[in-house]
Amino acid sequence: MKKVLILIETGFEEVEALTPVDLLRRAGAEVVLATSVSNCQVTGRNEITVLCDAAYETVDPGEFDMVVIPGGNGGVDALSKNSFALDLIREYFAQKKWVGAICAGPLVLKEAGVLNWQSITSYPSTKSELTAITNYSDERVVTDGHLITSRGPGTSVEFGLTLVEKLFGPEKATEIQRQIVA
Repeated sequence: MKKVLILIETGFEEVEALTPVDLLRRAGAEVVLATSVSNCQVTGRNEITVLCDAAYETVDPGEFDMVVIPGGNGGVDALSKNSFALDLIREYFAQKKWVGAICAGPLVLKEAGVLNWQSITSYPSTKSELTAITNYSDERVVTDGHLITSRGPGTSVEFGLTLVEKLFGPEKATEIQRQIVA
């Protein structure tokens, strides 16, 4: 079974985290939401509280095939300062495991020091922070090697379907797309 780790912190963008969870689970992935918040109850930027599956210290990063970083300024700021998240991202890049980041999420990749002229996209307001170290695109979803990036809340379904495609193949992504009438 394919396993995906989604890192969320207070202030995360709910649609960017939960849409990929839904689509990946429909495809058959085991998806684990993890956080540093002590009671595992994380409130997003729109005041929706989510109960995570695990705390970072209980997660074995080697068990997962992919890590996903949603946007939301508060969540991105916290992840950019979190040694677990930054080390995990560096490890996944070194091992060429799948890494997904949406909206402001690529700023966490920048903080981890793994961006080196990959083709990426992000939320428009973060573009100026990323153009000096990437081949920036205004496309809705961009894949470069093992890195998948996307623009924001409005691209969450496309982003989630791309994650499904990379883990399970284009046929499964098309099947899920039909199920949700996208």
